[in-house]
Amino acid sequence: MGIFGSPVKVETYKPGWGRGRALRFVQDAAPVAVRIVEEHYGRSLQPVRITLTTPDGMAELACRAEFALVPQVSAAARAKAEREARELARGAAAQVVLSPRGRGTLLFLNSRSDAMRVDEGIETVLSHELVHCEQFGRRGVRELILAHTRHVFGVKELSPKVVKAFEDMLEGHEAEAYGLEDSLAARLRKAVA
Repeated sequence: MGIFGSPVKVETYKPGWGRGRALRFVQDAAPVAVRIVEEHYGRSLQPVRITLTTPDGMAELACRAEFALVPQVSAAARAKAEREARELARGAAAQVVLSPRGRGTLLFLNSRSDAMRVDEGIETVLSHELVHCEQFGRRGVRELILAHTRHVFGVKELSPKVVKAFEDMLEGHEAEAYGLEDSLAARLRKAVA
């Protein structure tokens, strides 16, 4: 639980072989990392559910969540989204998506990523992604992500202006997360040492 009362849950889904050390670290470090992010922003994160999984598991869970958020997706759009999610997951250390439960985020950690090694930067990945969890809870962000997801799935088209606003938001979010990850990870390393 975070300092402001934000619940954080850590679990596995098809975690892959040899990642017990990473799981133990994430279970111990996640509440501390949430507290550090909350202290930085001075407010609570919405509920965060962290899942350590494989690339295929990450793609499957992300698609499942997005299809629950936008159930009107055609079979062809689903198949395309699943292919693209598997391609993205192969090279990603983590991914954050909206929780279909109405608020909060789902954070998927790729157990096969080199960045997920306890001695190689897992603190940085966790810190970076928790910044995204905070960003997804900001006013209007969830709605814009949902609108863009509907657009990508071909359910409801967005104007080029709104698509550009979404892309600009994502670019700003990434810059913010990269700008904070080292200092937040350093605080996390110190706190869990």
